Amino acid sequence: MKKFLPLIAFSFLLVACDEMKGTISVKEELTVKAKKTGLFQSGTKEVKIPAASYEASLNPTSKTSINLELKVNGKDVKIPFKIAEGTKIPEFEGQVDVLSSESGQNYDLHADVKSDVSSYDFDTTETCVAGYIPVRRCITHPSTSHCETRPAGEECHVDRRTGVRECRQVPETRNCVSRPSYTECNMIDEAVYGSQRVTKRTTTTVKHLVVDVTAAGAQVAQFNHSNSSNYTSTVNSSMCVR
Repeated sequence: MKKFLPLIAFSFLLVACDEMKGTISVKEELTVKAKKTGLFQSGTKEVKIPAASYEASLNPTSKTSINLELKVNGKDVKIPFKIAEGTKIPEFEGQVDVLSSESGQNYDLHADVKSDVSSYDFDTTETCVAGYIPVRRCITHPSTSHCETRPAGEECHVDRRTGVRECRQVPETRNCVSRPSYTECNMIDEAVYGSQRVTKRTTTTVKHLVVDVTAAGAQVAQFNHSNSSNYTSTVNSSMCVR
């Protein structure tokens, strides 16, 4: 069963967003200041954008700038808009404006965010731990053997009474230590598994961002972006039975 949930008001910094892809519908030719794209070139140049629909994206590039990016006649056009540091756009519902007096462009931006949140519940069966029982478990360790070989050589010492240094030849020796196999037993708590009925809820949030590009209060273009996210949580569960 589909249920609509109340929305939670929450905002985040505009510059913290990822790139927002969508489309822009240009109603009349726009004259914008676009970034120069040539090698070793910087600054902006005047570019005209004919009336048409384009695939586009809003791409935050710093704390004080966001680009509107699209292709015009096969060429990439990046239109920078300056924004005040700390400018916020609502996460779920709300509006925000970027005026031409601060953006560096001849157009105002009006962003409107709306979200649809819906959910549905479903039942499933899951494995669970019904309890624990004491169990005697034994592990048999195999026998081991370790050997060390001391090479032949000369062994010398000084006689304390005479002060004479005496040496003798020592033959090669080999010492081995063996440990027989043994069994080690312990009592452990072993899980006993069962099953239970679990009610889960999947919540889907679809966010719509509409940005109107206006001149003298009239809409001259509109950018649309939307994305969705899903989250599943456990609502209820029965007792675990074997």
